[in-house]
This record gives sequence, C-alpha cells and structure tokens, in this order.
Amino acid sequence: MTEVLRLRYRRSERKQTEISGYDNLEKSEERMFGRFGELIEFLYRKGNSEEDSAHATVVVVDESRKRDGNTLDGLPYEDKKALLRFFFGHLNMIVVSYEDLNHPDIVKDINRISRCVEMMSVTRSGRVATWTGAGKCCAQSSVHCDSVMPISPQPLNETPKEQANLDCQGSAVIDVVQSMTSMLRTTLGQMELTFERRQHFYRLITQEIDFLRILSNSSRSHLSRLCHAVGQWSFPAHELSNDDLVYCVFLMLKFSLDYYVSECSSDIPQGLHIPSSNELLALIFTVRDTYNNGNPFHNFRHAADVLQACFYYLVRLKCLPSFEQLAADPNGEEMNVFTYTFDNKEPTILVPKADQGDSSRGVSSSGAEQKLEDDLKTLSHLKPLQSFSLLLAALGHDVGHPGVTNAFLTKYNTPTSMLYNDRSVLESFHACVFVNRILLVAWPDLLTVVVEEESKYTVRNLIVSSILATDMAEHFDYVRQLTCYKSFHNKKLCQGSNHLDYVKLTTSLLIKCADISNVTRPLRVSSQWALVLAREFDEIAHMESVLSASLQHVSIPTIYPKIPYQVEDVLRVRPDLRNGQIFFIDTFAESLFGSVSDAWPQLTYTKDIIYSNKSFWINFS
Repeated sequence: MTEVLRLRYRRSERKQTEISGYDNLEKSEERMFGRFGELIEFLYRKGNSEEDSAHATVVVVDESRKRDGNTLDGLPYEDKKALLRFFFGHLNMIVVSYEDLNHPDIVKDINRISRCVEMMSVTRSGRVATWTGAGKCCAQSSVHCDSVMPISPQPLNETPKEQANLDCQGSAVIDVVQSMTSMLRTTLGQMELTFERRQHFYRLITQEIDFLRILSNSSRSHLSRLCHAVGQWSFPAHELSNDDLVYCVFLMLKFSLDYYVSECSSDIPQGLHIPSSNELLALIFTVRDTYNNGNPFHNFRHAADVLQACFYYLVRLKCLPSFEQLAADPNGEEMNVFTYTFDNKEPTILVPKADQGDSSRGVSSSGAEQKLEDDLKTLSHLKPLQSFSLLLAALGHDVGHPGVTNAFLTKYNTPTSMLYNDRSVLESFHACVFVNRILLVAWPDLLTVVVEEESKYTVRNLIVSSILATDMAEHFDYVRQLTCYKSFHNKKLCQGSNHLDYVKLTTSLLIKCADISNVTRPLRVSSQWALVLAREFDEIAHMESVLSASLQHVSIPTIYPKIPYQVEDVLRVRPDLRNGQIFFIDTFAESLFGSVSDAWPQLTYTKDIIYSNKSFWINFS
C-alpha cells in the first residue's frame, strides 16, 4: 500500500481537519516532517534497503513557507516537487499540495495511480517489464513505450474485474513509474527541469544535509573497520550493508582525489571545484539511489565491489600510493578486521604509507619482470586524475541496470535497444545516465578537465570509454589487444599520439578485469558472487517465460535470505554452481587474467587465485 509523507511547517495555521480529502487517501503508512531537509534525509536513508520500491510514495507539501529559493525550505512548491521527482523518482513519487487534497477528483486520481503503481511493481517480473519496456506497450510509438503494462502481475486486493477496469495507461502513471526511457527523457530533456535548476537543487542539498549522519552506523570503530575492509583483496562486500558500502566508496574516492590534489596542485585547472567530504558523500548517495537495489547481482554492491577491485589494482600498479590499512596477502582472511577491537584513536580514513618502498608490490617478480617493470615505471602508470576518473567510471558503470542482459533487451525490441541500435545498449545507457544525470549535476566542471594534454582527452571521454569497455560482447577484442603490451618496452610506442591509445587500453582493461573480478576473489567471496549471479539469471529465465506467455500469473521469490558466509553453506543453497563457474573461467576469465598477469606482473595473484578456484570447482561433486 501507499506510503504518505507529509511536510508541514509549524507556522502553518491550516489544520488537518480542514484538508477534506486527506483521510480518503489510501495509505498503509504515514510520517510527518517539519523541515524539507528532514524529509530528504529520510528518503536518502531508504537506500540502505536491498529491495525495490514496490509501491507509490505520496508526498504532501505545505505551501505556507516563505519562498526565497535560497534554502531547501524556501523553495516554492513547484521546485520542491521537481527536486523530489528528479532525485527520488525511483521511489515512485507522487507530489501534491495540501490544497490539492481538497479536490475529490485529485484524491481519486492519486488512489488510482497508487494502485496502478502497486499492480505494476508487485512482482519482480512486473518491475523489470516496466523498467525495460519489455511488456505490453500502450502505443507503438517509442515516445510512449515507457508506459508499460506487465503481462503477469495482478494487483493486490483487486479482483480480475476491478483490474480490468483500472486504467493504468495514462500519462500520470507514466510520469510516476520510472523506466529506462523515462530516465533518459528526464536526463536529457531540459524543458521540464533545466540543468541549472538541477545543479541549484543539488547545491542546496549538499549545503544543508550532513550525509555522514545518514549512515546507519558512523561510529569511529566501525568506520575504522571499513578502512581495513577496503584494503583486502577478499573484500567482504556481502557482509557489508549498503551504508557501509557508501563509506567504503567514499574512502577510496577521497584517497585518490587527495592524491591528485597533492601531486598535481600546480596543474589543477583554475575554477575546478574540489568537493568537500560531505559533497563527495552526497555524490555517492546519489549514485546509490540510481541503482536498482532489488537486482540480485547488478546493484550498488556490485558497483562498490568493482570500484574496490580497480582501486586495489591501481595501488599494486603504483598508480596510487600504498596505505597503512592495505593487506599485502590477497588471500588474507578479511573478516579478522571485524573481530579486532578498535579504539577511538584509529583513523577513519585511509592513511598513505610514509615509506612507499615496494610494500604495495605484494608479489615477487623475476629479474626480467623487474627490469620490464622498471622500464615502464613512468609509462605503465596512469596519471592521478586518470586513476581517479577510472574509479568514478567503476562507481557508475552499471547505474540504472534493469537486471537483464543486452540480449534480453534486444530480443524484446525494448525502446532503449532501438535507441542504441542493439549495440552496447546497457553500457551506452549507463554512461549516458551517469555522466549526464549525475556528474553533470553534481560535478559539471570535472567533466571538461583534460586528462591527456596532447589529444585534449577529457575526464568525460575517459569515463564513457571505460564504461563502454565493460560490454562482454567486446571481451575477446580486448584480450587480443593485450598483445600490444608486449611491445610497450619500446618507450616510443607510448609517446605522442600513441600514449592516448595506451591510456584508453589500460583503463579499459582494468575496469574489464574489475567487472568480472568475482572469479579472482578468494573462494569464499567468489562463491557468494556466483550465487547472486545465478539468482539473477534465474529471474531472467523466469521473465522470458512470462513474456513468451508460456507462464502467467506465477511469481518466484525475489526477496532472498542473507547470503551464506561459508562456501559449504553457499553450495547447500545452490549445489549447481559448479558448471557455470567452470564455463565462465574457461571461456572468459582464464585467458584475460593470464594475459593481464603477463602484462602486469603485480597482478599475477589474480591468475593464481583463478587456478585455485577452478581446481576446487572441477573437483567438487
């Protein structure tokens, strides 16, 4: 049922009894807020949940506040409405004023739309059909195809006759339920909300909200533990909450950004804004809300995990400095940090090591490998801003992911697949949304900063090319390109125009490796990722059955118990993981990480762990 959130200022003289239609709103839960910022904090906190929003959120806004436009509470009603719809559209927002509730027709429409939202969202297949446009479209025009009616879901508390009479194809419903095409429309269209207004709203949010307070656990001891978790190759993503992952992402981005500022202070473009810690946290919270947390695999946890893999690579490759909390052993037991007692003197940020030495190398190299590494010392390193841009790309590489594949989107002729001509559909969508919906609002001046002077290659270019590189359809082409690294001992190949190609290939390969790094994590962690990926593939198969009409009005459980901790328990839940893991390692991972280890000896541990994991799966019965 509908959740109703009320913004009511104390100075308002209007009493609830004067709102004739309020009691007629169909609602299961309601909350009252005295400040607009308090309401926004509540909405951001919802991101710690690991479920999709399966109901409408009705926000009733008090219009009595003096309007100055320079504070959140001073925003006029239309601006408050626009802010809520843009930043929290994933919560199926219906925003109305108290005055609206005095009109019976409006109240009736709110209830109708809320029931439609519930009908379209009550099952996982319904939500995905709505997001992708793979269900029944109300019109053939691609302009309207995001008004999707899923085939199988049946609304709660509705009889079939009532369902048949429920009109859910109007524009009001389309505007409430977010889809991939509606995200693109609101991202790129400025008629409803200009970029300048979006940026103004975002500035007010970062000025008035303390994002550290939003975290469910911000004690010093807990944040210190997260610093050590980030330093583990066996990064325990499934033992961390979404709020924990937000702080982990913050730690890595801040560490990389601080390194850029300290190392390149004389080269920082004039006018480039360097965000505060609160602004950086705000960016991460905003990104988190753009992921669909109900996806078993392609969710914010996966984004944080890919970023951590990239971060770990960059430290071992000496693109970023080592830090005190870094674990040298890739096979180390990561959960030891959760049993250790931390005092209040422990740092809550990553601390660079005073003596870098060779501590970040982590693996021994032969004499030939060491000579090659020394020869490439200045060439195989990304510049600090290039490294930071790669981490940003990792954070946003799957934003808005609907939980299905490119093949699924193409097979059902979804609007997004038609828009991108069936090529790198998801990757193009992710890049567009991350750059134009998030970064262009939160940090617009960063996008135009040049990261490769001779070619004028910008941060935006690097982020987009890195995200596009995660398309598995391009996988074998990148494996072939790895042979180029054998020639990079000739420094001339890395100079001039060739150096840009080298940077693009380096960032593309690193994010590709990070994107499929789950098979290179120690077995306990790797098996957890195998389980959630299998769940997502199960859901895709179920949706295909629904959409082909071979299965209707049947749902599968999509709220799962917590991922088991030990490998043995994972396999009790899903004993058939073996074949999928062996196939993926044989087909994709073994050749990629083998070649990567040849190119970068510091990453040989990934190949070693793959061999160990593969041996386990082969011998498991």
